[in-house]
Amino acid sequence: MNNELKEIEEELNQKERLLKNKNSLIMELRKSNHDNKKNITLLNRLEENYDDIDLLEKILNSYQEICDKERINYSYSIDNNIKSKFIPYLDFNIIITNLIDNSINALEKIKKDFSYIRVNIFEDDIETCINIINNGPEIKNTNDIFHMGTSSSLDNSHGFGMNLVKEVIEKHNGSMIVNSNSLHTSFTVILPKF
Repeated sequence: MNNELKEIEEELNQKERLLKNKNSLIMELRKSNHDNKKNITLLNRLEENYDDIDLLEKILNSYQEICDKERINYSYSIDNNIKSKFIPYLDFNIIITNLIDNSINALEKIKKDFSYIRVNIFEDDIETCINIINNGPEIKNTNDIFHMGTSSSLDNSHGFGMNLVKEVIEKHNGSMIVNSNSLHTSFTVILPKF
């Protein structure tokens, strides 16, 4: 009887490990799917709006129409001295599209008389900074937004973007500072040049 219980317990433990593995794989697939959707959206926008502007500007410019439609005052600035390839474009896309999309989503949830998103990209000799500010609702616990699966959306295809942003920033030995209060939320990404 004791051996049978041990066998059953062993079998249950093995099934539990398999289930955890399966759940982990499902989360990775959902995360990858999220990232692929962002890249496809970017490529479609670039194809539709193709001209000779630098790719960084194209990515940022592609949000103007979306923000106009949502009545969000949107502006961006890129430092004239910026090196257009400070990180690979797809990594830049992951950072910028997730942060801007999240800003748009936050502003869509609250209807204000004046909503805005400001994007600034600048650099000095040692680092490149990406700063995105919006006047959406306050994020009470800014550390929670980086956990995979965390989303304010009910759609289960969301909740991976900020985790992806964090992974890309860490891959490039960078950091991100998030400040949020009742007036605005600011995301500042700092990427070293070395």
